[in-house]
Amino acid sequence: MTVRKYAQKELLIFEGFKKIIDENSNIENIKVSDIAKSAGVGKGTVYEYFKSKDEIIARSIIYNFKIDISNTIECIKNLSSFKDQCYNLFHYSINSGKFIFPSLRILYNHVVPSELNNILLEDFHEILELKTELYNLLDFVLDTGLKENIINKNLSLDYQRYVLISSSMGIINRINSNHFQQIDIKENNTFDIQKNFAYTMILKSLL
Repeated sequence: MTVRKYAQKELLIFEGFKKIIDENSNIENIKVSDIAKSAGVGKGTVYEYFKSKDEIIARSIIYNFKIDISNTIECIKNLSSFKDQCYNLFHYSINSGKFIFPSLRILYNHVVPSELNNILLEDFHEILELKTELYNLLDFVLDTGLKENIINKNLSLDYQRYVLISSSMGIINRINSNHFQQIDIKENNTFDIQKNFAYTMILKSLL
């Protein structure tokens, strides 16, 4: 995966914003000054790299997607069993969902569409590359399942991918639903329950 060169302060800003997302449930009210404080830089420094809070959100989403996918690929390729690889994929979905969905909610509520389109067009090739890497990751996991005879080899690849994506999205949707209801899902082992549900769905759908 191609990695764009970011200035160190840009990375601090991305991490500062992600920290706010992780810790603050009322993120719609965050300000650029809050992001600057979380990043450990001055507000003026933020505006040296970004025109607005919305641009920070958009570029932060793309950057963190890239990092998360790269790390997940590296981790999954070091796991030998289909089940372990699936659970790691679910872990990726949980971590991404906790960050991405709140960010997207701000993005689509507040970003002027033309500004969002401009950002996406600038990063179009990176976004396509992310999609390719994600599908390569899914195919790697599916290949493990085929080798273990867990997956019916007569099923189409598109269907196999759909099952993996759907199971992961189920976990993300659960997180998103609880976020809107302001429920702390860590209190009742929901993560583990959802992972088990998702893996059971995969087994029943791909056998």
